[in-house]
Amino acid sequence: MLFFVVDDRSGACYQEYRCVYGENAEAALSFLYNTFSAKPEPELPLQGIPAAIHMDNGPVSRSRVFQSVMGSLGVRVLTHMPPSDNERPFRTIKEVHDAKEGRMILADVQSS
Repeated sequence: MLFFVVDDRSGACYQEYRCVYGENAEAALSFLYNTFSAKPEPELPLQGIPAAIHMDNGPVSRSRVFQSVMGSLGVRVLTHMPPSDNERPFRTIKEVHDAKEGRMILADVQSS
């Protein structure tokens, strides 16, 4: 599963591909831990705990464990119905990954 985060202020992104079966709170929380953790270079974005995160209203955002951890950290979880503009970078990365895996052939991938 591809996990992907975009900082809406800087445009910086962080992604990880994990071999997990379906969406689950444990994998999502592990990914977010890596995302929020201090980086070797202090000028890099995506460091520290954000005030809010936007995500689809899938199983992770509805998980009591996920909601409890985010609440304990003081992070507001804002959900939306997919697809949305928030998921466009995710779709582009997923399409490129799928193409490299031989599942899909893309004639052209453009970033916007």
